[in-house]
Amino acid sequence: MSRSADFACLDRKVHLFLGGTAFRGDTIWYFAMGPIGSPPNFQQPELTRSLWKMLADHAGHNVRVIVEGSPEDDLVTDEFIEIGGDRIIEVSVGEHLKDWPD
Repeated sequence: MSRSADFACLDRKVHLFLGGTAFRGDTIWYFAMGPIGSPPNFQQPELTRSLWKMLADHAGHNVRVIVEGSPEDDLVTDEFIEIGGDRIIEVSVGEHLKDWPD
């Protein structure tokens, strides 16, 4: 069973949707978005760059990988801005990566 996950900065209330979880036994093996057969996230350059930029932007902050159904699941609320989200208050991946090195 796949559960969705987010990489979140609890201090700045921003998160990056990681997609669904792919398990190997009881351990998360990787995250993936899109239809079955889509490449894992680590094979998607823009998404990988977004994660690295978020790590740099939020170094020293309270950051977590939050998996749906975990005790921390309720930490990411509607107040959070999603990088790559589709709500008006969200930040597109392109805007997030603007002026950041390739």
